[in-house]
Amino acid sequence: MNFYGKIFLLLLFLHGAYIASAQDNVSDLASGSGNYHANFQIWTGVKINKDFKYGISLSGSYLLRTDVSNRMVGGHYFYASLKYKALKYIHFDFKFRGVNSFQNNSYRFEIGVKPRYKYKKWTFALRTAYFNDREYFASTYERGRYPVNYWRNRLEVSWEFKKNWNAYVSAEVYTLFDYLGARVRRVALIGGVDYTFKKMHNIDVYYMAQPDFNKKNLRVVQALALVYTWDVPKKFKKKKK
Repeated sequence: MNFYGKIFLLLLFLHGAYIASAQDNVSDLASGSGNYHANFQIWTGVKINKDFKYGISLSGSYLLRTDVSNRMVGGHYFYASLKYKALKYIHFDFKFRGVNSFQNNSYRFEIGVKPRYKYKKWTFALRTAYFNDREYFASTYERGRYPVNYWRNRLEVSWEFKKNWNAYVSAEVYTLFDYLGARVRRVALIGGVDYTFKKMHNIDVYYMAQPDFNKKNLRVVQALALVYTWDVPKKFKKKKK
């Protein structure tokens, strides 16, 4: 089996590690017979990215969140993104996220700007973005199911400690805006390492801790993630006969 086949089997194994035992837990939790507390999760995903002329790029990805603590599927996450490198140090992006879970579906539209500066092997970035999250689309909404608006700010630092290897950390604050005003909803802290090989394949492994301040009792979601990204080349090399 070649290298790419091994990567595929590894992702497939992690995707299905807890699915077999998840269905019984989903029915219990949906009926209210259990308490749902997300403590530790495993995230596995795949992403396809394509760069075009004039600093434009498109990407699509899928992420499976598996709740290890409760032995259930936390949700299926689908992403689509359009990015534009306007200047050497500034990137703009528009993102869509769709979520399917046993609790509900949700849809997010997000627009952001990201100043970025590179010094030798270090890269510093600050992304600020606005997003709107909703369960469905309608002219009026049921009580407690209104669309919500957030402002998120993420500070990133990465270090290329070896050729094709990067280590990075980030801290992000989510500010919720609603009829009660503006308040910090959650903070996400991430640390990880990514490796690029053959110029168009990337493996990213990271750990995330996310305190949620919107509950009566503080809840912290922890996740270990593995994401494979394929950068579609401009031209495919023809195989020699």
